[in-house]
Amino acid sequence: MRLGDGEGGGLGGGRPQVEVWVEGCLPGRACLLQSELVNYERVKEYCLKVLDHQRDHFKAMYRAGIACYHLGDYELALRYLRDAKNREPSDTNVLRYIQLTEMKMNKSCQRERESGKEALG
Repeated sequence: MRLGDGEGGGLGGGRPQVEVWVEGCLPGRACLLQSELVNYERVKEYCLKVLDHQRDHFKAMYRAGIACYHLGDYELALRYLRDAKNREPSDTNVLRYIQLTEMKMNKSCQRERESGKEALG
């Protein structure tokens, strides 16, 4: 099934096409995260499409956070992961990725400070 064009057209039972896509395709998209060579750009793209239509979709938030983390966009990853944590505060996977993201951000800041010291001294 495809993502609808947002016009509210329905498939079976009057349900909007977007909801069918979210329910029918997003779980299948989890396989994108489980394959050996993950295309995180593609994962992010799918998740953002879902979030455009269902802003509180937990799995899309979480998976968008993972994709952004692996793409090196730690600030955006942290935003999506914190949103996911607000929906599911005890999810250990979300908590673990928040920790990993914060560690990466701290290391990045530390490297910037050290390179700044070297440039000055």
